[in-house]
Amino acid sequence: MATWPSGNKPATTTTDADSKSISGARVDINKALTNQNAIIDTFNIGTPGSGDDNKVLTYDHGTGFIILEASAGGSQSPLTAELDQDGFMIKDTSRNYQILGNTASPSSGDFDSFSGGGARVHGVVNVNKVSSPTNRVHSNPRLSMVTAGSDAAASGSTANRGRLRQNYVEGIYDMAGFDNLTNGFGRGQNGMFVSGLVTNSTTTTSNLTEQTALTITPQIDTVDANSIIITDQAGVEVQAYCNGTGSSSTNFYGFFYNAPAGDESARIGLTNHYSFYGADANATLLNLGPLVAKGLSYPTSDGSAGQVIKTDGSGNLTFATAGSGGSPSNGYHDGGTIGTSGNIAPNYNNGVVQRFNLTAVSPLAGPTLVAPTGMSDGDEIILIFEVGAGTDGEEAKVTIGTGVGYYSESGSYADSKGEAFILRLTKAGSRFYVYSESQNLQART
Repeated sequence: MATWPSGNKPATTTTDADSKSISGARVDINKALTNQNAIIDTFNIGTPGSGDDNKVLTYDHGTGFIILEASAGGSQSPLTAELDQDGFMIKDTSRNYQILGNTASPSSGDFDSFSGGGARVHGVVNVNKVSSPTNRVHSNPRLSMVTAGSDAAASGSTANRGRLRQNYVEGIYDMAGFDNLTNGFGRGQNGMFVSGLVTNSTTTTSNLTEQTALTITPQIDTVDANSIIITDQAGVEVQAYCNGTGSSSTNFYGFFYNAPAGDESARIGLTNHYSFYGADANATLLNLGPLVAKGLSYPTSDGSAGQVIKTDGSGNLTFATAGSGGSPSNGYHDGGTIGTSGNIAPNYNNGVVQRFNLTAVSPLAGPTLVAPTGMSDGDEIILIFEVGAGTDGEEAKVTIGTGVGYYSESGSYADSKGEAFILRLTKAGSRFYVYSESQNLQART
């Protein structure tokens, strides 16, 4: 390269007026011509043509010339200082997206997003292709660090400095008065869509111990002396938001698990298939609202001690006293001695087998069997009536009450003193069916 003539400039004082002579300016004119030739010799650009559009001038140290070179490509010199955009965009006007990464033109063979020739892709695309990694791969990381400089109060002027939303993702969809009725997995609006795809480019079977599309790890990491106390820590927090009169969502799901899809979806979870799995035996599954599991609605509050869960046959479970549609708390109940009048109203909750001691009198008399309590449809109760009191040689009877739904083979049942009889009652709807289990039972001593 010829010496750049920055230190050999001609003077202008010999040519700056009509009165100056050419002979007096000869030295400066020669100097100007010499400098011009040095400049011409520095630029080796030939005669630029149409193929040189958008090329830039660069210096080639090997030849000592300034030459024309393409403005983009691997031969471009890297940045040696910070690049200040000064409010201007860095964009690619040739397509709807801009590539940042190590692959200028991703293909559908590599990424599903580029199916259809990239027509689906818009915005900035971060691409990274790694072959044969020898260490962990943290691909396309977005790193954010904030160092506090003061306290952030729960409310007031300093509260906002404590609202840290690092790596904030915001997806806005302006409906503009139009409808979007697409439904199903991945359709409609997705504020963030995470896809973890495993493939195999060979016919040799590969084995992968674990695959997770999204891993969330809230961490506390500090030395022992620099303690951090977190009151509430969550891996995922979901809060729906709605603003605008007339706007609504018909169904809201804080977590929605969809059935596997694909030609071989039946092979997902060959041994075990969990919609939710908690691996910590010390962790509690807590839901402060109602619980519905496989169509069964569970109670939202505790019952009383000793109560059991019962169903109404329509999927609703409630707490009930033992015996109300469940198993009585005590299998046997002694009703004591009954006089010659009054009512007997057996309580199913006392036991499925109940004994009453009747009193023999003359003329024949006895209590009335009114509607039992605590029974649900299908419940049965066994009533033992033993004539152990009263006068020898006389009888006692039990009259079946009217107007309470009894169906029986007789209007009354009787036995002599020293004998016993058994009645079995079955509830079905509003009716109680009575039949004699045994009569004229006698003690065998």
